[in-house]
Amino acid sequence: YMLDAFGKVFTFGDAEFFGEANLDDAVDLEITKTGYYILDKEGRVHDYGFIDHYGDGPLDEYVDMELENQGYYLLKKTGDIISLGNVIPLTGINMDNAVDLEITKNGYYILDDNGIVHSFGEAKQFENIFLEDLSAKDLEVTPESNGYYILSGYGNVYSYNAAIGFYGPEI
Repeated sequence: YMLDAFGKVFTFGDAEFFGEANLDDAVDLEITKTGYYILDKEGRVHDYGFIDHYGDGPLDEYVDMELENQGYYLLKKTGDIISLGNVIPLTGINMDNAVDLEITKNGYYILDDNGIVHSFGEAKQFENIFLEDLSAKDLEVTPESNGYYILSGYGNVYSYNAAIGFYGPEI
């Protein structure tokens, strides 16, 4: 699956199409076995398929969504986390440049646009990279939660206690 900024969902291979939003501010797509959610920048959650809607965030600027068994978390650009559904509430961090939230078995991470990874609970802290150009876009934790990757807006992948990263020319 792939989501564009206007809420259009692109499917590949055998992925099932459930619908798409007509937006100008889609920020995240989260996929389940029976549907998917699209988060818009203002905190509205659009659900498609056979899935439960647990609510929307209060009006603000949102950057990411993470699913849990009976609910989901919405990350604001300010580092605040909104917990919706039957999930354990999480505490954010006061910042103005959050870009991604990743949940692990025993904790969670918030990535800021400088490439700094903030760890919470028992999530292991590894190295950080400081990206002066504010290009950090995504954080992915390894399946064993013993490392992570940071994706920059230039397509570079920085790895920490994980397999090798991928670095391309600066665009």
